[in-house]
Amino acid sequence: MFLSLITALITSLLILFVSDVSAQSITRGPYLQLVTPTSVIIKWRTDRPTDSVAYYGNTLDKLKSTAVSSLVTTEHEVKIAGLNPDTQYFYAVGTASKKLEGGNKSYSFQTSPIPGTSRLTRIWVIGDSGVPRYDASAVRDGYKVFNGKRLTNLWLMLGDNAYPHGTDNEYQKSLFEMYSVLLRQVVLFPTIGDHDIEFFSTSKTPSYFNIFTLPTKAEAGGLPSGTERYYSFDYGNIHFISLDSTINDSHKIKTMTGWLEKDLIANVKMWTIAYWHHPPYSKGSADSDKENNLIEMRKNVLPILEDHGIDLVLSGHSHSYERSFLLFGHYGNSETLQSSMILDSGDGREDSNGAYAKSVGGLNAGKGTVYVVTGSASSVIEGPLNHPAMFLSFNTLGSMVLDIYGNRLDAFFIDEDGIIRDNFTILKVPDNAPPVILATEAIDSKNISILFSKSLDLESSEMTSNYSINNGVNVTRVKLARNRKTVYLSTSHLIEDVNYTLTVNKVFDRSGNAIDSETKTTFKFNSLMNKSFQDGVEPSPNYMGTRDTYISESEPDIIFGDVKVLEVLGDKKGKGINKSSLIYWDISEIPPEAIINSAKITLNVTNPSKSAYDVYEMKKNWKENATWNMYDEANSWEDKGAFGKLDRNRVVLGTVGSKSTGSHIINLNYDGISVIQSWLTGVKPNLGFIITSSSASDTFAFRSREAAAAIQRPKLTVTYKSRSNSDDWTSTEQ
Repeated sequence: MFLSLITALITSLLILFVSDVSAQSITRGPYLQLVTPTSVIIKWRTDRPTDSVAYYGNTLDKLKSTAVSSLVTTEHEVKIAGLNPDTQYFYAVGTASKKLEGGNKSYSFQTSPIPGTSRLTRIWVIGDSGVPRYDASAVRDGYKVFNGKRLTNLWLMLGDNAYPHGTDNEYQKSLFEMYSVLLRQVVLFPTIGDHDIEFFSTSKTPSYFNIFTLPTKAEAGGLPSGTERYYSFDYGNIHFISLDSTINDSHKIKTMTGWLEKDLIANVKMWTIAYWHHPPYSKGSADSDKENNLIEMRKNVLPILEDHGIDLVLSGHSHSYERSFLLFGHYGNSETLQSSMILDSGDGREDSNGAYAKSVGGLNAGKGTVYVVTGSASSVIEGPLNHPAMFLSFNTLGSMVLDIYGNRLDAFFIDEDGIIRDNFTILKVPDNAPPVILATEAIDSKNISILFSKSLDLESSEMTSNYSINNGVNVTRVKLARNRKTVYLSTSHLIEDVNYTLTVNKVFDRSGNAIDSETKTTFKFNSLMNKSFQDGVEPSPNYMGTRDTYISESEPDIIFGDVKVLEVLGDKKGKGINKSSLIYWDISEIPPEAIINSAKITLNVTNPSKSAYDVYEMKKNWKENATWNMYDEANSWEDKGAFGKLDRNRVVLGTVGSKSTGSHIINLNYDGISVIQSWLTGVKPNLGFIITSSSASDTFAFRSREAAAAIQRPKLTVTYKSRSNSDDWTSTEQ
């Protein structure tokens, strides 16, 4: 027994001795990751395997607390938890027996503020910093000159963080050797660029994901993304969103944008900043009218962000500096920019044209975004710099600094000498605007819906005495919907095709602003209603509920989900040249209790056909990455080309027969109407349509949802009679 104890003791001492001796030095870091109000992660690398210990405390002479990982490794990661919010800590790292580095003023971190609180926050932003040469160090030192001794709270990197391939060795030179002091003092939240991943095969994990520890489970706020490719986090009253613009798969883009919209719906912070690598607008070394990744982000992401009041978007990729006006609603190529999309054409400077002002309430609440390309942190590559959405552009080395406090955001572009080359300010202005009525609709003969511009006060909005209708109609009941902007009125009987006037008084929004006295709106009860679905046009400019593609027998593995023109071709002689087009519209805005009267599809024909092509109902949940062989990336059609009984229905729903270019309407027959009715009632899932023929002999082509002109995109129009059950209305609690 005694001998066993001695042996165990000697073994333990040897392990400690070997661990201590073998840990000759730290070769990377330490560096800070994933800060929250109560925790932070510290990572470092040693030349030989050891255990991992972080020593920390509020003062340098009291690093008494420890966070420990017993795993023997060269790649060390320790989470320090149980910290106080918005508090400075000092630290050192090493092993259980020895501090290897730290323990002086240069090794410190600051925890995040309590979510929602306002505190002065400084953020450093660098894009395309991955060339480890003098230019990168000059930009770094220029920021030091500008910043002085002020605390930097956060650090954002905009992708292409290590050139040319994003390997571990390139990160060592471009990041860890270039920014060693900042890395141990400021928490870094990066985004991924094309140069960070292009060297790696699909079977090999890019170094980016091994180096960084990023929030996938909402550890720092936001909603869980489940991936380090895109994520969100909070810092005080600021919500940050990092997106992946390198995705080329339409299904994966929709997964990301689906998460994005849910994250934004849940966000209640005053400021929202999004950042990713490929800019939605640029005419620098990259052209946002030509490069697919830039186009996809502009088309798929910007409508969602702007719909939820995004304040600032940061990108790199173009090795220049470009800064936009205050914009809203520009989702096409540069030539489609209209003056109405520029909400403020000034410079955004308080000492000149004035700061950009964003209302926190009212009809234009949240509207207006500034887009910045800052991709010159390590090199400049010249371009024409003539994008019409930009207020200012130049080819200059530099980085961006953001100062945010309360309702104010100040942005600065700093060159390599620490000189301010551009600045602008965004202010959130008080909500003094009264609510206004946006739309009034008779749902049926006894129910009316009113859409207001702002969230309403519950008590005043549900008082029947605040609403009156002419022609002897009485208001008997009022309910405020869950969205707090829609009010439902139950009334006495409405007569069809009669013009009514609704008068509203004493209804308040949640900020205490009253609707203008004697506000009037007119409406008419019509038992038939129309609803159209067309990306970027209807039911609203923010609608992006269409997906489409075509599949080709002669190119069975090629994906056509991003083409601007869809094709259909029969194969009467069996030459293996068949093509079919797939189209889907999200029609969830039609009430499920609606009775469908008619439906039609409108296509913009680019190549007419003398042949007839038929419309069928789809049975497979196909994606835009569908091919002749597969209906998504993992599943095959029952019969190639979607000809199987489990792939599509056999009943013809309508016929295409256009002999000229331009707009062409396909009126769905009785079976087509029945299919849409079954989608609404939930009898069948809405999986869209296929346009195809096995016998037609000439190509029929029409514009897709990717068409630059939104009005030329495929459109589905449904005419229906609505029935409403007011007993189903759910009141909203104050």
